[in-house]
Amino acid sequence: MKRPFNTYTTTHGHTLPKSAIIQTSPEILTWLKENFHFAWTNAGKMIDETKPYIVIGISASHQGYIYFHISTCDEREISMYDPNMIKDFTDEEAFKKYLNWARKFPKKLVNMKFD
Repeated sequence: MKRPFNTYTTTHGHTLPKSAIIQTSPEILTWLKENFHFAWTNAGKMIDETKPYIVIGISASHQGYIYFHISTCDEREISMYDPNMIKDFTDEEAFKKYLNWARKFPKKLVNMKFD
């Protein structure tokens, strides 16, 4: 079976949705505060609303539960990411739709082995 679209496999063998990157805007920041409140609260000092990009990192527990990590970054920091592990967005609606899809990513797919 092929790995699902817009995912990658970690060194721990988890299949995860790619991390999402989008330019920072007041609308996106407000949406994240409302819809990803727990991740936003945990981000603390990793959020600098003056930086041009916001990154939603996605990781998994050993059992396969999905967790989101929010941080802000600039172009230099983005260049350090592995391009196979990120998805860059320019459309805010597509970004929101993608994160809602990633939020519902099934635990069984996280732990499944793909070709």
